[in-house]
Amino acid sequence: MTIQIDKFLILPKINQYADSKRKLFSEPSKILARDVLDVCQQWFVESPWKGEDVSDYDTQREYCISMILYVKDKIDTSDITAQWFTPSYAWLQAADIIIHLCVKTVVETYWDKILKELEIEI
Repeated sequence: MTIQIDKFLILPKINQYADSKRKLFSEPSKILARDVLDVCQQWFVESPWKGEDVSDYDTQREYCISMILYVKDKIDTSDITAQWFTPSYAWLQAADIIIHLCVKTVVETYWDKILKELEIEI
């Protein structure tokens, strides 16, 4: 059984950050955060650790790095057709921060469940 991300639990934290720290990019950041959470859900469904060495995912840091790489592979922050795109170098930095914050929040929130799911695969 895969982990189900509760967006109503995660998004308020991201929205609060976007409203307080990234006022210029507040709305695009919120839209991007929803897309990132969708990709994080895909990560749990696809379970990329299956068939790999589970020890590569045994700390929150390692797990976050793997998930961030997966998300960045799936989401192109320079895609001009995306609803959240803003044409600016500062946007690319803000988008990177939002991706990291979303993944970090998901991993911290669901770490116990992640460990249980990893143990099943051992």
